[in-house]
Amino acid sequence: MKILGIIPARGGSKGVPGKNILEIDGKPLLAYAIACGKESEKITELIVSTDSQEIAKVAEDYGAEVMLRSAELAGDTSDVADTVGFIVEELKKKGKQFDIIVLLQPTAPLRTGSDVDRALELLVQSGNDAVISVVKVEDNHPARIYAINDNKMIALYPELEKKRRQELPAYYLRNGCIYAIRADIFLAEKNMMPALKSAYIMNEKWGVNVDTPADVYLLERLMPLWKKENGIK
Repeated sequence: MKILGIIPARGGSKGVPGKNILEIDGKPLLAYAIACGKESEKITELIVSTDSQEIAKVAEDYGAEVMLRSAELAGDTSDVADTVGFIVEELKKKGKQFDIIVLLQPTAPLRTGSDVDRALELLVQSGNDAVISVVKVEDNHPARIYAINDNKMIALYPELEKKRRQELPAYYLRNGCIYAIRADIFLAEKNMMPALKSAYIMNEKWGVNVDTPADVYLLERLMPLWKKENGIK
């Protein structure tokens, strides 16, 4: 199978400026995504997509192929699916077509090439249209989530509100590590989240996605531990 790995790394970021090349434990975040894509035994082509020459240089330094995109595809409100569609169409012009598309976000770096390959195996075996990586929700369980209306708390799930933790049903949160979708489904729907999808469940203790300075602080402390557990230097 032909499997396209895409690493989206735009230059602009308000929450954590320059986060895609922020150095964590000796390497820019982007480098971890590139290493993951290269480690995968199933990804057949890996592309870093960016609007930034600085990011492009970092990607090339770590041995990745780069495809530049317009500022229109890299704004705060831009949909990553539009970038994926642009890359797929550009590669199609070169006679390249793919069976599966995998999105590896630099801001969720605690994943391995083996994680990617297992997710891809799940996609093929399940017969579903996509596989999304998730982690089990613990402290932020929906049973503890409320809306506030006229200064009154309204439980999201009233039937779960008073249950003990041990009695709560399992819920899962997308962790941003892996999005894999069949290429024909993506081209038909133009999004990475089709209705028919499977969950690749990852270890919740490594669940961090860099959007805020607090996430950076957490990742700086988790990264050395995660590397040690996975035998990564």
